[in-house]
Amino acid sequence: MKRSLVTGATGFIGRRLAQELVRRGDEVACLVRRTSHIAPLKALPVELVVGDLGDPASLAPAVAGRNRVFHLAGVVQAVDELAFDAANAQGTRNLLDACLRAAPGLERFVFVSSIAAAGPNEPGKPMTEGDEPRPVSAYGRSKLAAERFVLKAGARLPVTIVRPPNVLG
Repeated sequence: MKRSLVTGATGFIGRRLAQELVRRGDEVACLVRRTSHIAPLKALPVELVVGDLGDPASLAPAVAGRNRVFHLAGVVQAVDELAFDAANAQGTRNLLDACLRAAPGLERFVFVSSIAAAGPNEPGKPMTEGDEPRPVSAYGRSKLAAERFVLKAGARLPVTIVRPPNVLG
């Protein structure tokens, strides 16, 4: 049985991912903050682990013994660039550090980033994976910084980065 941790499970995509993992037979834990609106998760047979990406000490218990970590948590609105960086980039870095310390058997770390990390394409030229990212917003820059932390950790962890397009829901 896979033991999965989902961050961002109170969000639109994260909740659906948690549902699907449960449906597939995973033992699922969801990292939630004390202030999270957890009502949508109450109907699922998931473990709620209280922690915060900004509190590194709270993350080790959340990742310990997990086979997979799906990191979807992040902020899309913040007061300034520093707040985006703290939540999206540094929060990801804290979670990666916890995985490296407390989850030696981790089979996969999946980071759900954003198309905003890539930035806009040149007119008439679709972007490819080989194109240099050019994010134009503080949000996009923070997600790109998080991706770079994930890629760096990829030397010691199996990682995957996904950049979904705009999600409406």
